[in-house]
Amino acid sequence: MHEIDLLRILAAIAVMTYHYLFSAYAGELGGMEFPHADVIARYGYLGVDLFFTISGFVVLLSAWNSPPRSFVVSRVVRLYPAYWSR
Repeated sequence: MHEIDLLRILAAIAVMTYHYLFSAYAGELGGMEFPHADVIARYGYLGVDLFFTISGFVVLLSAWNSPPRSFVVSRVVRLYPAYWSR
């Protein structure tokens, strides 16, 4: 599903745009102003919600036709190295 990956990329770009253009406009990055981009960039925070919604969909999609034990093993194998490397 290439469309899902595209939506995830767009969500990440929306959040980056929000932080750079709207947060900078609010004075958090030294008072840089982007008055025309502010109209669109102010809604970039919604990219976080979209990203987590898509991630939940992908996790449920991976569990669709697998037994619970297989799903748990696949999640542990995927997530455990991140905790182990700390």
